Amino acid sequence: MAAALSISPDGRHAAVAGRDLLRCVDLTDPSSSIETGHNLLAQTRKNMNLSSNDVQWRPMHDGQLATGAPTGDVLLWDCERRGNALLRTMRGNNSRAINRLCFSPSQPSQLLVAANERTVRLWDIGQHLSTQQLAFGTAGEVRDVQFCPHAPTRFAAALENGAVQFFDVRSNKQPLLQLQAHQGPVYCLEWHPEERNVLATGGRDKAVRVWDLSAALPAPAPSQAKGGGGGLGMLAGFGGWSDHEKPTPPPSGLGSSAATQVHAILTLAATFRL
Repeated sequence: MAAALSISPDGRHAAVAGRDLLRCVDLTDPSSSIETGHNLLAQTRKNMNLSSNDVQWRPMHDGQLATGAPTGDVLLWDCERRGNALLRTMRGNNSRAINRLCFSPSQPSQLLVAANERTVRLWDIGQHLSTQQLAFGTAGEVRDVQFCPHAPTRFAAALENGAVQFFDVRSNKQPLLQLQAHQGPVYCLEWHPEERNVLATGGRDKAVRVWDLSAALPAPAPSQAKGGGGGLGMLAGFGGWSDHEKPTPPPSGLGSSAATQVHAILTLAATFRL
């Protein structure tokens, strides 16, 4: 069963991951499919738990991708490698499932890991270790985490309590900003690829909201960023999906929870293409 999908930086391949599933599909070949794609699990040890909750391609490293396991482990793969495609396993500190992975757009060795343990960890792939950790306590699970493409030391975290918090990896003590984005869990978020400080969020309340954070987030500085106040403007808000607004339904092979999140993610993608 598929749980996650990621498109390679060059747009030529898709990685599909899930329960006992990890395949690379050639998007340039019309005859290619999930069933015929390169099976990265084929030569791995049969006694390993290789299920994945998320998959992300590694920037600036052709063919490399990471998966997040229900056991809390992060696995690094090379889809161009024949035989055993597993490069290394980075063990989590506990057995809580990983919800989301996100590589830094400018530092491909930095990987954010959001988990059910109510934390976000910053991993250094080169050093094989977790260098920083943020704990969210009563805010609940971290459902999504995304580096900002325009200020690559910053990231946003989507929380179970409906809030979105913003941090700088150079200072993990206090958030730069917190906004109450939704009623109920925030399932996903996405930075605008071109507009600086514009963010879309999607939640269980079936709303998609687009936020202009320009006045609320302090300008990035060469030294350690400091928190700041200011105004917050919501550019657009959608209180639900009508029949003609609904994105393409997710594949039937996805579980109900994954399907709901994919539905929201598709809506976010469509929002920035309007």
